[in-house]
Amino acid sequence: MSDPRNTGSRWGWVANLVLALASVSVSLALGELLFRALPAWSGEKAPGEGKAYRFNPFRPDPYLPFALREGARAVHQTEHFEVGVSINESGLRGPSIPATRPPGRYRVLVLGDSFAFGWGVEEADSFGARLAQGLRVGTDRVEVLNGGVPGWSADDQLIFLERRGLDLSPDLVLMVETENDPDDLQWKELELDEGALPVRARSTHRIVDHRGRLRTVRGVPAVDFPGEEWLRSHSYLWNAVRFRLTKLHLRFLESTSPTLDPDEEERLLGRPLARLTPSELQRGLRSSPRFRLAYHRMLRGAIEARSRSRGISVRRLLVTFSDRSSFDPQVLEGLHRDCAASEGICLDTRDFFEDREQAEAFYPGDGHWTPFGHRRVAERLSAWLERTLPSAAAAPIDREDEAPDPQ
Repeated sequence: MSDPRNTGSRWGWVANLVLALASVSVSLALGELLFRALPAWSGEKAPGEGKAYRFNPFRPDPYLPFALREGARAVHQTEHFEVGVSINESGLRGPSIPATRPPGRYRVLVLGDSFAFGWGVEEADSFGARLAQGLRVGTDRVEVLNGGVPGWSADDQLIFLERRGLDLSPDLVLMVETENDPDDLQWKELELDEGALPVRARSTHRIVDHRGRLRTVRGVPAVDFPGEEWLRSHSYLWNAVRFRLTKLHLRFLESTSPTLDPDEEERLLGRPLARLTPSELQRGLRSSPRFRLAYHRMLRGAIEARSRSRGISVRRLLVTFSDRSSFDPQVLEGLHRDCAASEGICLDTRDFFEDREQAEAFYPGDGHWTPFGHRRVAERLSAWLERTLPSAAAAPIDREDEAPDPQ
């Protein structure tokens, strides 16, 4: 006959365990709700309450290192500018857009990083918005969708194009290629398909914190356990914890850069990149500027091929920085040589600004285009597209006199 006291003790232990689990679950749920609300609280405040100057329109993403948070509103301020940032329901900067292309529209999808995004300028002052105001293709009005995300490189652009961009039914994909794109590939961990092209990308140097800000760190630690990838893609609370773990990790981590000896570099570059193993490709990206340029070219070719396979035209805009002292000369020369060899497909911004215009075209220290810089780029780009796109023509539009455009 069992002792009633033992039975009561067992049931008491079970009850305590259930209570503890319930308490932890409720606490985690409340924590998740709190951290999901934080980005909205720390963005632009209501009229009359002042402004919160925090650039926090980012969110975690299951396939990309980070993306823009749908519906985000923020005020981006530095010592040189103060601009509003609005992200639409499609996760693109700018006003709401219909999912399908309206009749009478020629839709341009811009891919790129902070230059395409319009870092430091209002959306209406970005080159994409200006291009939409002053160009027609045939009888169609041009509609420009801003797919630029600060910090993205060609791998992110390819993943976005395949997962979301092509579904927007663009007529033209404009790839804004910047001089630092190949270099950014060294900070990536890529999940590859059978052709060595990325299907998922993770940044080892950038992380979205719990407030929706993009933070740059030296080495995001890999924390692997069942379900961690799902948490990283969906949980704001876990990303807050992960950010704190990263800061602790950096206090003890002494970063080392893997290197390739010249013979191994030549061996990898002498083989088709599509046949390299994932570990070989990652080692090449981490170690060799020449390898990064070669893989960037492969990514660029994939973006062009995927677009053209759907009947979509492709053009490239190569962005030249105001300060190029930290860039590898061979990579820079390779990018500009590629653009020159792609006449009618690639437009190089290297000679867009005269020496006397440099201070007016670029923010000091920051290096991004000012509103004047974006206007000059839009003028040159519009004239070039008129020459390279069938039936394209300038159609200046007076913004003040223009009737509202129904969606």
